[in-house]
Amino acid sequence: MSKVKSNAFLYALNLLGRRPYFSFELEKKLSEKGFDSEEISKVIKKLTDSLLLNDKERFKALIEYYQNSKKFGLERIKFELLKKGAQREILDEMLDRYYSREVSERIKEELILKKKEELKDEEKYKAKQKIYTYLRRRGF
Repeated sequence: MSKVKSNAFLYALNLLGRRPYFSFELEKKLSEKGFDSEEISKVIKKLTDSLLLNDKERFKALIEYYQNSKKFGLERIKFELLKKGAQREILDEMLDRYYSREVSERIKEELILKKKEELKDEEKYKAKQKIYTYLRRRGF
């Protein structure tokens, strides 16, 4: 395989040195910088072949992060990943593969208990409504 030593490749390496990217995010960054599509395709292929760019691992890491650290539900995770530019077909497949419904239920119960404790002085109806709204915002 020929060596790609273009400015696009160096720019992509610089971006990847700061944080991981999806291939579609990197493509967008490179095109915004003014590189042509043929050069971008070569750079993405070279980075993918050298395992510096791996969309499946990026999906897995982000889904686990949003679920376990941020404590988001399925809908909020979907929203966050679509906001990053993920394609819906790929996103649905990755969520089926890496999203854990059991962990989600456990997290939902933890959030309910936490919110109940915070709202113990509220009227029962208002507290229930606030808990429901809180869970909806978090994607449950």
